[in-house]
Amino acid sequence: MNCINEKIKERGFVPGECLMKGLMISFLLTLLTFLTGHAGEKPVSKGSINVEVSGLRSNAGEVRVNLYDSKDGFPSEPKKAVMSLVSKIENNGAKVVFKDIPFGDYALSVLHDENGNKKMDLNWLMIPKEGIGASNNPKGSFGPPSFSDAKFRLSSEELDIKITVRY
Repeated sequence: MNCINEKIKERGFVPGECLMKGLMISFLLTLLTFLTGHAGEKPVSKGSINVEVSGLRSNAGEVRVNLYDSKDGFPSEPKKAVMSLVSKIENNGAKVVFKDIPFGDYALSVLHDENGNKKMDLNWLMIPKEGIGASNNPKGSFGPPSFSDAKFRLSSEELDIKITVRY
């Protein structure tokens, strides 16, 4: 209202100038609100998952560890894993570290690939001939563990997980 009264007093009514001044103030207030509203937000948080595998019956071959973020493909389809790592075996154990993983829910599967053929070998009953394991070390009935049985939450900068392989 002051803008209109000032313009009328000075040289007559000029509505365009008052409108521009009002729009500029509105824009600046909106911009300020947007900038201060987002300034305190943190970027997407990430962490590392340190995996220690034990219970290997030999130092032969390698250990394959697959990280899944859904039940799709878990635990036997490594191509559907978010990330896969391979480790040499020392003293019947292995260690891998998944780095820069966004916080969230995951599950791990482990294969002791004793013959190094990069796949799980099965007997005629479709039972694994090589050692397998999963996060949370679920005690399974018949068949592979479910994603929900092996699921864990990454919500800190580092998470240590121990998996014992079974044959």
